[in-house]
Amino acid sequence: MSETLPSLTANGQKLIDRLLTLPQGWVTAAMLAESIGVSRRTVLRELPSVEQWIAAAGYHFVRSPGQGLLLDEPPARREQMRALLNGSTVYAELPRRQRRQKLLGMLLQAREPMKTAALARELLVSESTQAAERSVIEELLPKVRFSKL
Repeated sequence: MSETLPSLTANGQKLIDRLLTLPQGWVTAAMLAESIGVSRRTVLRELPSVEQWIAAAGYHFVRSPGQGLLLDEPPARREQMRALLNGSTVYAELPRRQRRQKLLGMLLQAREPMKTAALARELLVSESTQAAERSVIEELLPKVRFSKL
């Protein structure tokens, strides 16, 4: 991710860190508040910046009235997010050529349409980067001749 992430307060960092350590599932603002030692109101005040940071980093966070909050990411992506939060890197972004090859392989193997956000998450890039890479691939595909089965 080459984009600059929004800044977080210390409480915002604690909230994300706690979301990363909890088992995947819904959690309430009150539960988060208790777990990091702040008021529910503080959690609610911090949530917009936390959501903004998570989205800018390319991860999926859901707020649902009546259900709570959900960091909707598998364990491997949570580890990447933890490293990003702590200022280190778990992965190296693929070079453009390899990223295009991986994207082409994913598209050719897909049995159904794939969402842009899902492709971007898999490639560890922003949706706009993934869309640009897909456009390049789409321009090249008409030049390729496929044999009929």
